[in-house]
Amino acid sequence: MSAEITIRQARAGDADAVSTLLRATWHATYDDLIGPGEVAAISARWHDPKLLLEQMSAYEFLVAEHEDRIVGHAWAQLRDDGSMELGRLYVLPEAQGRGIGQALFEATRQRHPGRKMVLEVQEANVPAQNFYRRNGFVVTGRSAHCGSDSDVPSILMARHGD
Repeated sequence: MSAEITIRQARAGDADAVSTLLRATWHATYDDLIGPGEVAAISARWHDPKLLLEQMSAYEFLVAEHEDRIVGHAWAQLRDDGSMELGRLYVLPEAQGRGIGQALFEATRQRHPGRKMVLEVQEANVPAQNFYRRNGFVVTGRSAHCGSDSDVPSILMARHGD
């Protein structure tokens, strides 16, 4: 894969491709951690194209595109306390390790400079935790229910604004 990656705001026609990306990435990342059945159940709730389409109009919803194919996705929203919640940052397994996740993170951060960022990451997803630590996040707490509607333990992290 060449370095020609475009980061852009998602369009309505991207919902199916983003759903496919999220499902593939979730299975590759979490099947061994929480089981394929649980991954499929959570993904059905969280990655439905109709839900993604609703999120596109209400939140920061970015995609990374390579040769007209969506290879990464980031989703963030402003919270009532003024911080920005990074709700998703995923890159297709075959596209990982090429700086796409970093580019999505930077594009999201630059759209809201100076804001504190918060996120939740599954406790067993050590590679993601390490990525966030490299980007200035620190652990601020834990939850027994990742995404508030699962029984998957998670770690809460925050990064103070620039």
